[in-house]
Amino acid sequence: TWQSALSVSSWMRQSARSPCSRFCCLLLVAWLAASSAVQAENAWSGRADPSFRQVVAGPVSCVTLGPAARGFIWLGTQSGLLRWDGYKLRSYLGDVAAPGALPDSFVLSLHSDQAGRFWVGTSAGGLVRYDAALDRFISPLAKGMALSRPSVFAMADDGPHGLWVATGGGLDHLDTQTGAVQLHARFAALKGLPDRPAHAVAVDAAGALWVGTDRGLYRRASETGRFEPVALATAPALRDILGTLK
Repeated sequence: TWQSALSVSSWMRQSARSPCSRFCCLLLVAWLAASSAVQAENAWSGRADPSFRQVVAGPVSCVTLGPAARGFIWLGTQSGLLRWDGYKLRSYLGDVAAPGALPDSFVLSLHSDQAGRFWVGTSAGGLVRYDAALDRFISPLAKGMALSRPSVFAMADDGPHGLWVATGGGLDHLDTQTGAVQLHARFAALKGLPDRPAHAVAVDAAGALWVGTDRGLYRRASETGRFEPVALATAPALRDILGTLK
């Protein structure tokens, strides 16, 4: 309605010479104000208060909530992986004896990479990738390869063919094309990252790598390639920064 007010402003100036015209102008301004209030009210009338509906019955300990990979919402729990399609839940349970099954029911982390691939990190079964075409989970590691520890707390992309993997044994790197793993002890530990569990990992917009450990927060400097500790204002309270980079 502000456009309408501008369009009649010149007419109001020209008509303001007589008392009758001034009265008409006042009526017009009042009508425009009332019209604006009605439109503002109508704009909010379609926005109802948010409501929540329970979709998982029973006591479920949700550890992580995954991205909407391929149109699904994924929930990692201590008792399996849940997939919500908007209508019903599909449950995936750990079974090391069944080919293509989840290797462990305790899900710690979920990640969707740049290529749209969906990754699942577990507590004792390591890392797997979801094959949507076959509805199964496959190990991305090459033969003879293993992570520093089978507990995968977080993941982050390293370009189109790399994946940083935060494990209970430190920070590993996976080549997603070849399945080769660069272990923490042979890379990150030599670059200054403590030989401790890595609980969080992220790459910022500038390409810097950040790692959260139980010894504090570390950043890999692009100039030297080494990991440097990041001083925190309240270091004693934030020493264990589990999940702060997710």
